[in-house]
Amino acid sequence: MSQVTSFENSNTIDRIGSTAILDCILHYISRKLKKIVDLFMPTSSSCQTSNEPISPSTRAARLCVMQTTDLHGHLRAFDYLSDAGGQPYGLARLASLIKKCRREYPNCLLFDTGDFLQGTPLSDMTIRPEYGWSSTNPIIEAMNHLQYDAVALGNHEFNFGLDWLCQSISSANFPIICANLFANEGDRRDAVQSFMPPFVILKRILTDELGHRFPIRIGVLGLLPPQVTSWDQVHLQGALESRDMLETAQKVLPMMRSAGADLIVLLAHTGAVPSPLHHNIENAALHLAKAGGVDIILAGHTHQIFPQPDHSYLDGMNHQSSTFHDIPAIMAGFRGSHLGMLDLVLNYDDGQWRIAMHSGRVISAGSPDTHEDSDLIKITNSAHTATRRLIRKPIGRSDVHLHSYIARIRPDPSLAFVAQAKKRSVEAALKGTSYTDLPILAATSPFKTGGQAGPKYFSDVAPGDIQLRHLFDLYPFPNTLCALRLTGAEVLDWLERSVSCFNRLEIGEIEQPLLHPRFPGHNFDVIHGLSYTIDLSQPAKYRPCGQLAEPTSARISSAKIDGKEIDLEQQFIVSSNTHRVFGGGLYPIWAQEKVILENGESIRGILATELGAHSTLDQLERADWNFAPLPGTSAIFETGPGIRNCPDEFVKNNLSDLGDTETGFIKLLLKL
Repeated sequence: MSQVTSFENSNTIDRIGSTAILDCILHYISRKLKKIVDLFMPTSSSCQTSNEPISPSTRAARLCVMQTTDLHGHLRAFDYLSDAGGQPYGLARLASLIKKCRREYPNCLLFDTGDFLQGTPLSDMTIRPEYGWSSTNPIIEAMNHLQYDAVALGNHEFNFGLDWLCQSISSANFPIICANLFANEGDRRDAVQSFMPPFVILKRILTDELGHRFPIRIGVLGLLPPQVTSWDQVHLQGALESRDMLETAQKVLPMMRSAGADLIVLLAHTGAVPSPLHHNIENAALHLAKAGGVDIILAGHTHQIFPQPDHSYLDGMNHQSSTFHDIPAIMAGFRGSHLGMLDLVLNYDDGQWRIAMHSGRVISAGSPDTHEDSDLIKITNSAHTATRRLIRKPIGRSDVHLHSYIARIRPDPSLAFVAQAKKRSVEAALKGTSYTDLPILAATSPFKTGGQAGPKYFSDVAPGDIQLRHLFDLYPFPNTLCALRLTGAEVLDWLERSVSCFNRLEIGEIEQPLLHPRFPGHNFDVIHGLSYTIDLSQPAKYRPCGQLAEPTSARISSAKIDGKEIDLEQQFIVSSNTHRVFGGGLYPIWAQEKVILENGESIRGILATELGAHSTLDQLERADWNFAPLPGTSAIFETGPGIRNCPDEFVKNNLSDLGDTETGFIKLLLKL
């Protein structure tokens, strides 16, 4: 018996404009075409196949659709940044849940919705030969073992360039799809030259409770945020172009139906964020559901968990029925925190398969009875050992405690370290140019601030030796350096976007929640080199999605440089990173003429250079900002309990400990 998976009518590349892409893609496609018949051999854990399936009449069968998403290289229940195991996440934990589902359900499919290749020292060590890893990408090896049915690309798959990506996925024994990325064909918009197969048709046999088997063709479509070609333009400019997700889906879905798809599963590396529809929208899951044409949506990108039974209905998200606008949907968190599962009852009637009933849930990987799968532990042991050896490499010392527990309520030394390194690198790069005399500012944000990742998700580097793992802790993403030339007015608008993370506070009211619940901490940019005050009695100028809310509002006041008020026409150099400069978060995509530096230099590399040149961090120049005094006013700020190991912070920042929340965070009272 053989189980055939087909790329029928999937617009596989026949010509690519870029030689580098051509080599990678043709290698990948040739492997798939060669193994197309025998790649997906039947197992007891997948949908059954038969040489002689019976023709369905009016029949019903159950199908379990499982999802992982945003794994970000987390293979093991191990935190390489703190060098500690026993974590409540990781693909090895999910593997136990996946195998359990396969034992319980006769028909199972397993998908991933992107951002699987990048995110931990284990995954990121594969990019540089000097790190000593030359074997199969350990992420792909683990996914091969788990026999994924299909995987969609996410935006972080492109962080290290096309050569690395194509080399990494060349050993994948499962189809990898992406419908809205194309080889750059210039003005030839009629040419359909997809970077990866846009969809796959999975031919499967469903088994009902009586053991009868029925054929079904499941179409699987992959989409990712079109911003990827901006965020990683240092790698992708001139090579790939992206297109709007909704427009792409509307073109491809009829092709999938024509190819015989009975059901269509959308692997959507995009979030479910209520926001107005616009061209090239980043988080489009709700709009994709509302547009119709798909039967199941597996979403990701924003690291959300859906459904959550204690949540109410909001903007088409029905947690009780696990639907986006009545379409069955799930989102399984990130880093292997949860396994998403849709339990479907399919009816065959009048020549069509339809979803008669469904239920959706996410299963936590952190429950006490969920252990790491022993097979996956063995498979990943070499990579795990090599990573631990690598991350312990000493690179400097710090006399300062670098942590992100209260980075959003006071100037933070860990951000000061990053800003200092970025500023010096920009100064060196611009030396001798026409920009030499312009003041250089540095914008940076805290990446680890709890949120959906939980109360342990904070940077915490104690005074003493700094190892390579600490750089990953302070700067977990492989962003590259970028610098802009901006006016004072544009700098102030940047700050207004940043401080939209705070709720508006009523003067005289106590214990008001400080932070907007839908505003990620990594979007809170602090600009070093200025002094400024944040007035939280004023409404936010921007919504968390970046949409203008109050055009005349101004929370930023007393903005100065060298003791003088900022001139709105004054010119500044702002050092940042490519993700932020090209539209990451709620920030705009800056015009190319504003970009004066984009040299592809890794910011983590810059931090290592900074430590090499200044082996001990002892005098960090923190940012100079504060909250405006609001008499009789206080706010509640939640952070990680690790802040209790820094008792001096309570005194210096006028904080009171109000105890723990049900989710393990600590509640702090901030008097304004």
